[in-house]
Amino acid sequence: MTHSSTPTPLESRAAGPLSGRVRVPGDKSISHRALILGALAVGETRISGLLEGEDVLNTAKAMAALGAKVERTGEGAWSVRGVGV
Repeated sequence: MTHSSTPTPLESRAAGPLSGRVRVPGDKSISHRALILGALAVGETRISGLLEGEDVLNTAKAMAALGAKVERTGEGAWSVRGVGV
């Protein structure tokens, strides 16, 4: 087996929009990521099971300060209307 010292270039192409549902267990780092990805998306992202610790709530405030509409809709349930990348 031989290895080349020059990496092989990779090419990526734009893909169509994604749509679907993902269920993940409540987790602090996942909660941050869900808020951030919701703010980067175009349209509404509904999050359930969000951990509502102080640092996660500060991430929600930061996403709102960047222009996303972030709203608590129930216990651990949030809506994030993103502004796009």
